[in-house]
Amino acid sequence: MRQSVNDCDVFVPLLTKHSLYLDQASDQPQPAVQELKKAFRRERLEINSKDRLIIVPVSCGLGDRESVARIVREATGEDLLGLWTVPPSHDTSMLSQEDAREVAEETLRAYMGRLEIGPPVSMAVGTRGSGRSSRPVVVDGRRILGGRHRRPGSRHNWRRFHMALDFVVAQLEEVGLAGDVDLELSCHLSAAFATGRVFHQASRWRPVFRSAHSLDRLVPTREGSGSGLVGGLEPLREQGVLVVDVDLIGHDVDQGVGELIRTMGPLGARGHWTVKCGRQVSSDEMAKWAQWIGHCIRRARAEVRPSEIHVVLASPVEFAAALGHHMTALEADIVLYEYSGGYRPVLRLPGECCLNEIEIGQRMGHVISGCVVP
Repeated sequence: MRQSVNDCDVFVPLLTKHSLYLDQASDQPQPAVQELKKAFRRERLEINSKDRLIIVPVSCGLGDRESVARIVREATGEDLLGLWTVPPSHDTSMLSQEDAREVAEETLRAYMGRLEIGPPVSMAVGTRGSGRSSRPVVVDGRRILGGRHRRPGSRHNWRRFHMALDFVVAQLEEVGLAGDVDLELSCHLSAAFATGRVFHQASRWRPVFRSAHSLDRLVPTREGSGSGLVGGLEPLREQGVLVVDVDLIGHDVDQGVGELIRTMGPLGARGHWTVKCGRQVSSDEMAKWAQWIGHCIRRARAEVRPSEIHVVLASPVEFAAALGHHMTALEADIVLYEYSGGYRPVLRLPGECCLNEIEIGQRMGHVISGCVVP
């Protein structure tokens, strides 16, 4: 917390009687108030800078705007009447989803509007690992989805992450930045897949995917090939779920997927692809395989008409993102899995490639406290 005011581009203090220590003796430690004072000092120092700190105070349970300003002035000596604020929630000490959505929209618009980036847009997506990316746009879900720990996180938090990702991309498009995008991935395979799907092949985006731990980059291609892959697609009946598993790193997902299939409803088809153990795989090969497998999945969808498409991956993150990029025109929800003592579902992607602006706005209240655009 001590470094947050120094490092952030947008500071969103939640003002309540507890965060302002209104029920506490004035001689007691008040770290949140000290952070708020620090933010105001930094904002004044940077008043003529293009990187001036954006402060968006949000109040809950403190009365109307004038009352909030008076309370903050008494607590900090600072005046927030000149700042944009979310209309206060008078009757509750909790931030409503509608208020959270408005905070997310306005702060992202303010931040995106002053970015001097692109083309290409340089962006990072993180759900695993530690450290901070130097890229100007970062969707960081590590706090809620595992970070340094080998845990996949809850399905609720995965939905929050996906909505944040969708919303950030929508804001980039709104300020006219759709086009070339260079994506650094330090994340679960499900997050990489979801990222590729947001920047899908039918959109205006032209993505390049790279791992945060490698200099190699994967450029999606429209010229796919299954050369070098072992396995294929096996239609079983006209209707049922479609299960897809791809193992490019020798993790032997077959047994785990077999156990998973036994818990499902009728199986319409299964696609299983792998490579020979120990074989070195290039980015160009993975790009062709991702296009080819995406084509096979769309063909299976047309033949089997699955109610759902279940995807289990063991691969480099770049491949997962490229496969997601090619998953269009499916008309069936995609269910993504992570391994945690067995494969379990973490994220369901809608059959349509993206949500419209109204749907995103309605659901942004789930997101603001979990995923950050620093």
